Amino acid sequence: MQSTSFTPQLLSKFLANLAEQAEHIKAHYSEDADTKATEAHAVFRAGTIFPEMKKAEEWVESGSGSMNEGIDASVFEVLNLDYSGLTKVKRAYDIGDYYMALEELMNYYRSRTHGLNPNVDLSSVTPTANELRWADYALRENDYRFYVNNYYDAAAGENVPYSYKSKSGDGIDWTIWPTGEQEQRYQLHRHQWMVPQAKTYYSSQDEKYALNWIEVYGDWIKQNPKPEQGTDVTNHASWRPLDVAARLIDQCALLEYYQQSESVTIEWLTEVLKHLDEHANHIMNNYSADSNHRITQAQAVTFAGMLFPELKNAAAWKTSGTGVLGDAVTSEYFPDGWLKDGDLHYHISGIEDFRVSLDVAQRNGEESRFSSGYVESMRKMTDVVMNMIYPDYTVPNMADTRRATWTARVLQRNLTNYYNLFPDNEQMRWMATAGAEGTIPETKVKTFPDGGYYVMRTGWTVADMMMVLQNTPDGPSEQWHRQYDNNTFELWVKGRNFFPDSGCFSYGGTSSSNADRRKYAASTAHNTVTLDNKNVSSDGKMLKQFSKSGSGHSYQALVLENPSYEGLTHRRTIFMVDDKFYVILDEAYGSAAGTVNLNFNITEGTDAQVVYDTSEGGFHTAFADGNNLLVRTRASKSGAYVQKTGFVSYNINQTAERKAYQLNLEKTADEPVVRYATVLLPTSDASAEEVSITLGDWSETGSSVRVQVGGVSYPALSYTL
Repeated sequence: MQSTSFTPQLLSKFLANLAEQAEHIKAHYSEDADTKATEAHAVFRAGTIFPEMKKAEEWVESGSGSMNEGIDASVFEVLNLDYSGLTKVKRAYDIGDYYMALEELMNYYRSRTHGLNPNVDLSSVTPTANELRWADYALRENDYRFYVNNYYDAAAGENVPYSYKSKSGDGIDWTIWPTGEQEQRYQLHRHQWMVPQAKTYYSSQDEKYALNWIEVYGDWIKQNPKPEQGTDVTNHASWRPLDVAARLIDQCALLEYYQQSESVTIEWLTEVLKHLDEHANHIMNNYSADSNHRITQAQAVTFAGMLFPELKNAAAWKTSGTGVLGDAVTSEYFPDGWLKDGDLHYHISGIEDFRVSLDVAQRNGEESRFSSGYVESMRKMTDVVMNMIYPDYTVPNMADTRRATWTARVLQRNLTNYYNLFPDNEQMRWMATAGAEGTIPETKVKTFPDGGYYVMRTGWTVADMMMVLQNTPDGPSEQWHRQYDNNTFELWVKGRNFFPDSGCFSYGGTSSSNADRRKYAASTAHNTVTLDNKNVSSDGKMLKQFSKSGSGHSYQALVLENPSYEGLTHRRTIFMVDDKFYVILDEAYGSAAGTVNLNFNITEGTDAQVVYDTSEGGFHTAFADGNNLLVRTRASKSGAYVQKTGFVSYNINQTAERKAYQLNLEKTADEPVVRYATVLLPTSDASAEEVSITLGDWSETGSSVRVQVGGVSYPALSYTL
């Protein structure tokens, strides 16, 4: 306007032409809704920018009435238009220019740099080979094969996800349920392939992945509307709060990967924001009463509040999420540090939920929402993990933990995170760095009597041996992840687990409704004592921990007890002798009558590698690497040695056969006790070893056993309560 070339005559022509164009457009709006909206917006802008024009008010009225036709303005209901970053959005919204307001909203998301997500590092996005496969499998041309937590279609090939292509057409059928397991239904609605696909998009800039996200998530939204409040949301397959939380945590990351995608339109952005708001509100209104579910739900709500501060309910989400986490960090854990759910998998996951929630708060200037004692509350939790990990960075396969899902890399990453929380813990540093830094732990016997887990190790290196025992206060009726396994154990020696827990194989349903889950949860599938092959009840406790030394020998001992049946209590005492071998003393005492079974489920191996020794009441291994075990049992009376076909599962729907056996004793009602003493001797050559066992006297307050191993007679191993 300051140009000397812009004369009054030129200005007059410009304004006359502008009026002519505005009138022409107003009189000839397109019948196409999108085109009409664009035309109407031009007329509206002419009236607002040039209010001095005679027909400016008519243009504003005409444009505003038409330009917003077909525009979904509901997103403004979830936005905090007073948020500093939305100034331009608010300015356009206040004058009724929703079209421009949405344009400014898109500009805001394209350029926003706040909302620092610890789960996203755009400076280094390299999808793994599996993530690349999952990204492609999910495409329409591959029949919407959505990755769902290691549920695979064996008929389609190795590690190929199931197809969710509709049988009646080329759309998606979200009701397809290939395995019939409830957990698979839940996991489907967590959309676990979407972040891998987003990472693949970011690294390749191939818009087909963005378009697939828009298509698939858009279809999910249409086919899976949120149930009305007051309905049974807990068991709703697609809106169970735990699965909503998993979805929401990922949704908080997806927009960052797709931030610059040309496929993400204003319409799609508003759809994503509205449903992100819906997800967070749904969780906040339907928190689980307790358990690991509640922790993950609170993490999701916290993330939404921290990463989307421009949404109207963000402040409420931050208050709610951090408040629940601040309570759960103590209420969901026993005083000894164990998660009350009693499962190591969820114990580790819970710590990560707490840690990453604090991380996102710190990155976004909201650390003060967590109390000063929040981090310290996690110290015992992390101590549990450090003590439960075997020296080769594997974990016990007990309950629902699924050993195969925890790799050494993942475990060491978690241990590193723990050391960062507690930099004064030099033992954690040693574990995190695989011994390269820090101080090697000295603890050999670690007890967690509240959680019901116990560790007896000779040391912390791969040259050592380690036994993990389980005798929990709760069973499956109190804690869903528990099994009928009290007083069971695993024995790890120099990298080989000689008594791996049977695992869970099937995750969905309950033990009463799911035959597979019931099979793996059964007491006979564990290394414990049963009566007539029935499942044990649970109220386990530790009676005593002690050590003895003298005459050149020493041992560590634990006495555990479980009231397994009405009229029959199982007491198991474990002696770790001279850091060389273990002796297990099992006592089944009480008034009950029936067949008492001592169950052993052995490591996998061929007939030549794992050998039954029926006449000796045990077995031995003969692995070529020289890492072997000799097992011998002496009972208080004659009984039967029963060979069985065992099974073991390290991941969902994966199983292998193995050898198993029972030592069965008949107990009468007037017989106060039947007993077993078992020696577990690590050796390079079992054929060169000799073991003898002599049971001593017994009473309800004490017992003893003598053993001779390798020609050495050991002093009596005993306990007194």
